[in-house]
Amino acid sequence: SVCSTAMFRWAVGIRDCIASVSFPYNRGIPEGFDRLKRRIEEIIPCHLAVEYVFIYTKWGELMALLRSWENAEERGLSWREMEILI
Repeated sequence: SVCSTAMFRWAVGIRDCIASVSFPYNRGIPEGFDRLKRRIEEIIPCHLAVEYVFIYTKWGELMALLRSWENAEERGLSWREMEILI
């Protein structure tokens, strides 16, 4: 689960009172995110807002990996699988 295995970064912008949580080693929304989100929101001070940042595969990266739409079709990838493809 994301709570025990995912790496995440935590940064607080004092000026904006926003805690930013990102997952630099994951693409998309990590497995078990709902549980992690509940835990974070239970412990964070009430004056801070929480912002979650997710990374997805960019079109250029996707085309570099697949090289053509035919390759994507041959692999049988769904849109979800393509947006988190590394």
